[in-house]
Amino acid sequence: MHKKIKLIIATSLILGAVSGILPTNDFVLGTTKAYASSHDDDDDDDDYYEEAVLSGIYLSEGDIDFDKDNTEYNISVKKDTSEITIKAKPEDDDYIVEVGNTYVEEKDDYEATVKLKEGNNTVKIYVKSDDDDETYVLNIYRGDVAKVVDTNKNTTATSAQTFTINNSTNKFNTWDRIDGKLKYLDGTGQVLKNMWWFDKSTGINYYLKEDGARATGWFQNNGNWYYFNDNGEMKTGWVSINKNWYYLNKSGAMKMGWLEDSDGNWYYLDNNGAMKTGWIDGSNGKWYYLDSTGKMIKNSTVNGYQLNNDGVLAN
Repeated sequence: MHKKIKLIIATSLILGAVSGILPTNDFVLGTTKAYASSHDDDDDDDDYYEEAVLSGIYLSEGDIDFDKDNTEYNISVKKDTSEITIKAKPEDDDYIVEVGNTYVEEKDDYEATVKLKEGNNTVKIYVKSDDDDETYVLNIYRGDVAKVVDTNKNTTATSAQTFTINNSTNKFNTWDRIDGKLKYLDGTGQVLKNMWWFDKSTGINYYLKEDGARATGWFQNNGNWYYFNDNGEMKTGWVSINKNWYYLNKSGAMKMGWLEDSDGNWYYLDNNGAMKTGWIDGSNGKWYYLDSTGKMIKNSTVNGYQLNNDGVLAN
């Protein structure tokens, strides 16, 4: 409640109580005087008017040229489109939004899926703020002929913008195969590019390249090398590639140099990340022996050569 209204109510209650004692003309003067004193120039911000508008309307079957001041759209989709997902994003997350008869909110990404019958379908999107409400109308025609009818007037609509959607590439928050490659579409149906993507539903990391396609095989990013299988899934831990073993840490980055496992065993990975076996020069002028599994041998004799407790070849 505004401060001005609170003050008026409080003043009215006090004066109402006193009115039984004071003459009537004193009450009128008091009321007038109290109302005038309640005005505060600092309260001008309280007059801010919240217009109930959307910042965008997105459709699973394709794009429309959205304009928040245009409240009606004629849309034609293919005959085999039995349902359509509509995302109605408000300008303010506090606004109430209903798509059709479904209340949608931020946790739902403001999406609702609507069944379409053949022919004309009317879907209304209702938006309400503290000060205003607005209704957007989608006249969706499902069929082979791009004929959109305003079902409210039972005549062909001419005042709304008209869009014919012939593709089905745009989805929301999902993988889709585009031009033969799997790509991820965000909440607006746009392809994500040049970024890491963690799929919460599967717990798998992907890297989406400049064309939006998943990286596969070896891929370098910010100076580190990562390996992705044929499905684009980032690998971690030990991986065998072309008869060589590599170790990828928890972040997926390829490890080089000495590596100690949880059991205290040591391995050596060369500058290409490949695990070494046999005799190696540890780049410190000391020699070590790694068995066929890559594990460094310690406190033992190999082919007549003594290895110390730290694995170094004894002098």
